[in-house]
Amino acid sequence: MTVKVFDLQCEYGHTFEGWFSSHYEFDDQHSRKMIECPFCSSNKITKLVSAPYVNTKLSPDANNKKIDKSSGKVNILETQINIIKTIRKILKEAENVGPNFAEEARKINNGDAEKRAIKGTVTKEEHQSLQNDEIEVLSIPEFLEDPSSMH
Repeated sequence: MTVKVFDLQCEYGHTFEGWFSSHYEFDDQHSRKMIECPFCSSNKITKLVSAPYVNTKLSPDANNKKIDKSSGKVNILETQINIIKTIRKILKEAENVGPNFAEEARKINNGDAEKRAIKGTVTKEEHQSLQNDEIEVLSIPEFLEDPSSMH
């Protein structure tokens, strides 16, 4: 399987990679507003000019090692799997504060509440307000939640 990696940017300037099987797949998902910024959930995405990179080593036998010692290249698929597992572990251990996320994040930031990992929901306005106040928050797509913990 061949994967095309595009550098993407949302309307707020967040840059991230998108992996697609073709330019057509990107165009189709983009036109249906299926591509979302992992930082702020905006779906106003543009493709940046970048050097092309095509990953053609997604065969099962390529997944045995993180780094191919002969070439020094990182196995991207295995690296992504490990990142997703780590994010799921962090999310599982984070306290779910639900719709009180913005309020609780401000308390933690101001030292009025115990510093800890929290998760919850915010409106776009709350998210933008937290960013304006330089409080670091990260939008996590639902697919990163551990499927066994979802109802």
